[in-house]
Amino acid sequence: MVFPREIIVGHKTIEQCAELSNRICRGNNALIVHDKDTKRIAGNKIVKIMNKSDFNVEEIVIRGAMVSQVTNVIKAAKANTSDIILGVGGGSVIDVSKMASHEIGSSFVSIPTCASHDGIASPRASLKQRSGSVSKTASSP
Repeated sequence: MVFPREIIVGHKTIEQCAELSNRICRGNNALIVHDKDTKRIAGNKIVKIMNKSDFNVEEIVIRGAMVSQVTNVIKAAKANTSDIILGVGGGSVIDVSKMASHEIGSSFVSIPTCASHDGIASPRASLKQRSGSVSKTASSP
């Protein structure tokens, strides 16, 4: 079992995302994954923080916890040669992000915008596919 390496809890923790990313990742290419709501809530701020810390930042907006969205994130990560993926959002965003990170072997940071699910610490991702929902092994946050 793999446990989260670091858990940062409290007010103004978003400001620490670049510092944390530098500690767990050797490269400087970052992919920020969010949905339209979490982009507005926290994603835009995280993009600015990461850019100011000399990360080359790309971002992708997803539309739910679907296998097709994992594929889109993997494509974006490969196009950016992403060293780290930051999932900014609720369960769907974090599950898609950690699954994509697991598939390509990149570092992963979970930045939950709500604490009402176990995806912030679980090494599993719940995804929808044509045949129904599946739970897959993914990167631990």
